[in-house]
Parts: sequence; C-alpha cells; structure tokens
Amino acid sequence: MSEDLKKYLESINFQKQLNNIERKYKNKKIIIYGTGLFFQTIIQNYDISKLNIIAVSDRKYDIYDNGKSLYDYKIVPLSNIKDYNPDYILISVFNFLPVMYNFKNKIFKNTKIKILPLADKSFIALLREIWGTCL
Repeated sequence: MSEDLKKYLESINFQKQLNNIERKYKNKKIIIYGTGLFFQTIIQNYDISKLNIIAVSDRKYDIYDNGKSLYDYKIVPLSNIKDYNPDYILISVFNFLPVMYNFKNKIFKNTKIKILPLADKSFIALLREIWGTCL
C-alpha cells in the first residue's frame, strides 16, 4: 500500500505542491491532521521540515497523548487543537473531503483556522471521489 501511495504522490506532483505550500504558508502556524499511512508515506519520501508545523493530530490521540511526539512533532488531541491557535490545519488523509467538511462546518466552524488538504487532488479526481460516494 505504501508503494501505491508513493506512486500516487508522484502522480499528483506532490513535491511541486509542497514547494508551493512552503512558499505560501511561510511563518504560518500549521497543524497536520492525519498521521496514518498517508502521512507516513509523505514523511518517508518528502522533506516537510520547511513548514512551520507546531503539532500533529489524529482522531486516535486522546488527552493522554498531549505533548508526546511523533516524528519529532508534538502530538495534540483533536479536542485541544484550538488551544494552539494554528493558522492552518493541513489534512493529511487520502480521502480528505469528509474530514474537511466536518472541520469547516462543525468542529472549527466559528474560528479563523483555515482547513486545507496537504496533498491536493485534481478537480476530476475530486468529482470521481464525490460521485463514488453517492452510488
């Protein structure tokens, strides 16, 4: 699966996307949400150290994980993200649309935190994903 994700990241030219993110969000506080296989594949194949990542989060972390680290990034439970006042939450999951919808319309609705995918997809790929969930 990791090799498939590596090929996928190459096919969407993730390095170019990463370069753009580094440039656009320089000095912005970022929390990465999603630390599963997709994130692990990114960490193993790309250098994200130029991003100002203040923490990582995932639904699997709870209050007892607060302050521990993963890949030298502080772990923050989802319920504590607001306390860190990030400028951006970059979603690092393959099917990011449901997570983005939930974050933008529910969890972080009345905040100034911007929610974006770490690895974006083409419009056609997004349509296919949406269409597939409607069947």
